[in-house]
Amino acid sequence: MRWQRVLQAGCLMVSTAVSITACGASTTSTTTGVPGVHADPLTRVRASVGATEAAGSAHFVTTATIQPVTGSIPSTVEHTAGTGDVDFAGPDIELETGAQLANTPNPPVTRVLRIGDAVYVSTAPSGIRWVRSYTLAKNVNYLGPVTAASLVDTKGPVGVLGTTTIDGGPAIEFAVAVPGGTSTQSGSGNGVQHITVAPFVAHVWLDGRGRIVQTSATVVVTVTPPPVSLGSSPVPYTYSSTSTATLSKFGEPVHLSRPTGAG
Repeated sequence: MRWQRVLQAGCLMVSTAVSITACGASTTSTTTGVPGVHADPLTRVRASVGATEAAGSAHFVTTATIQPVTGSIPSTVEHTAGTGDVDFAGPDIELETGAQLANTPNPPVTRVLRIGDAVYVSTAPSGIRWVRSYTLAKNVNYLGPVTAASLVDTKGPVGVLGTTTIDGGPAIEFAVAVPGGTSTQSGSGNGVQHITVAPFVAHVWLDGRGRIVQTSATVVVTVTPPPVSLGSSPVPYTYSSTSTATLSKFGEPVHLSRPTGAG
């Protein structure tokens, strides 16, 4: 499904790429204090997840543009915009995303709800009907192009790019180097597809409390699908994903519950 690829594109990591095995899982930092402004950038970025999750909850807004580089998937530029909420204790996450494709004046809207280890999906025009998804819960990510685990474990290098204003408050921008990698994922039938992610730089903005208020990155992914038939040669395709996630309203109550009637 297109929405699934969009979500996966938002959590491309070092060795996981778009693999379902380790994407988007939240790793809560054990750090109890926020490093001071004179701490080195690597320490501050690593501690940012703990500082963010200590707020208890947050509202987030995501945007992404996916466009073909080589091959035919996607064949046109795709734009998505989403809003959601996350309860870091779970983390339980609800995300509503609209995908704007070429010549589609009324983009489909997909709602994704993660409660514990379960993921539920509802896509217009089916209305409010929820369906249990086979996608693993840890694929639902609130940090856009990076994951909490990748920031906690990053080895850098990390640079400081300056200060800007986000959501009315000052924020310091950090550049975090993310190495590329290759992984495998089950494709159609019994085949396996290979996903290669080129090295990229993730931009992470922290507020005065060391919390993550925005992330952004452009990631280039090459997918080699399984052979169409025995003995055939798979045709790889490459796409570029530019995505941003903005967090706000830290600590506001978030009420998420399992949908009734979901399969």
